[in-house]
Amino acid sequence: GAITVNGDLSITGTANLYTNTFQITGNAARNFTMAAGTTLSLGNTGNGTNVLFPLNYVTGNITLDPASTVVYQAGGAQTVSDVPHYGNLTIATDGTTKTCNGNLNVNGNLAVNGTATLSAGTTASTWNITGNVTIDGTLNFGTTNAKTLNITGNLVDNTGTITMTGAGLAHQLNLYGASNSITTLNTTAGSNSTVSYLAAGDQQIITTPNYQNLVINGGGAKTAIGNSTVNGVLTINNGLLQLGNFNITIQNTSATAIQGTFGSTTYIDINGTGYVQQAVAAATSYTIPIGSNGVYAPVTASSITGSTYLRFRTVY
Repeated sequence: GAITVNGDLSITGTANLYTNTFQITGNAARNFTMAAGTTLSLGNTGNGTNVLFPLNYVTGNITLDPASTVVYQAGGAQTVSDVPHYGNLTIATDGTTKTCNGNLNVNGNLAVNGTATLSAGTTASTWNITGNVTIDGTLNFGTTNAKTLNITGNLVDNTGTITMTGAGLAHQLNLYGASNSITTLNTTAGSNSTVSYLAAGDQQIITTPNYQNLVINGGGAKTAIGNSTVNGVLTINNGLLQLGNFNITIQNTSATAIQGTFGSTTYIDINGTGYVQQAVAAATSYTIPIGSNGVYAPVTASSITGSTYLRFRTVY
């Protein structure tokens, strides 16, 4: 049954503490620790009981080794605690939603398995993931308030979905890993949500028709691995957006749809057969910050009539 721990709770060796459907309640004045290689499995996959992270322990008294793992696996909706700084965090059990309403800190890797969903709920929050994020199921930014997700490691896609929807919710996805991919990115038109590539070096960028705002910063080459569309604003402040053999479409017809601080190391690099395709409005002037082979050669088009899109590329 449920247990109360009046002293310290320690998981050591290679132990897996499986709670089944029962709740662990601790002591706010005592410590909870997990060693490297240990696991805490919360909930029973065949039962909908919402088993919580051990209760009463405070953040300062919880030490979870970065190589430890906490698994939320109840067979129904489950609350993910924002109290600990997790090592590895795993969201499991097909068809269920696990929700964290608060700031989430993961010092290892985050995995969303199968068809499970990890939701950021309704509270304005910032999530910091130090390791890799692997998504088979769905990572949902939630509703009501905007959320920020910072991923230091790689974004690893198997069959996953990231949902950044909600009218007027300026969600932020900040990516620092070298490799980034996701099968489906859902956004809401006009929401001002932003995906930013911020590493001080080369990065692979997600292929999607659903970017609202896209930011390139930090330096290095940010490389396309498929055709993508930016529906809001493309901002390039530091680094190359390398198209390779793929196109990027700017759906926003504003003259300021592409912004940034451009120069010899900061532009859209035409290093293959790809094009910049700009949606255009009559009597609007566009400057497209393109170049190739280390040569920045922006192109300006004005006095446009009778066109819906203009395509740009340059070769040096």
